[in-house]
Amino acid sequence: RRRAHPAPRSMAAPLGAGAGAAGDGADFDVALAIAEFASDAARTTLELPAGLSAEQRKQAKRVADQHEGLKCESFGFGAERQLHLFKKDPHEEKVRVKNTFIDDWVVSDTSEPPHCRSMPSGICAHMPTTKADTLSLSPAALSPVVESSPKSTCTGGESTTMARSNA
Repeated sequence: RRRAHPAPRSMAAPLGAGAGAAGDGADFDVALAIAEFASDAARTTLELPAGLSAEQRKQAKRVADQHEGLKCESFGFGAERQLHLFKKDPHEEKVRVKNTFIDDWVVSDTSEPPHCRSMPSGICAHMPTTKADTLSLSPAALSPVVESSPKSTCTGGESTTMARSNA
């Protein structure tokens, strides 16, 4: 006689009888499942059933937000849409990403050094900020380009503009 060994429990194993069947979204107790997951130190992820209704998914996100160390993410589309809960690592260090498009995550009390800025500091200080400021400017202040007729650089009687348009 061979003795059957229980299947090893993965970090994202379905919950026990208290939370309802893992594949049955209608009978699934979202709040209980999340509470059990949050209190279980051995588990780091929880996959909620794909059969949850939109209201149950909203409730799951609200309940997860109430627990300090939990993060809720949604994966899949349509009937395969599924929520996953993750425990945040308390020792995880925040990363500062620097380029001209992304500058986020860590709030700094000091100003950025010039080599990290997308534009020079004070570039907009002399620019008008309101419509009234713009209307009060003279036309000369708005157009630094002086309009004039094109100068001819050819000696054969035809101008540069004419030579380029015929080419």
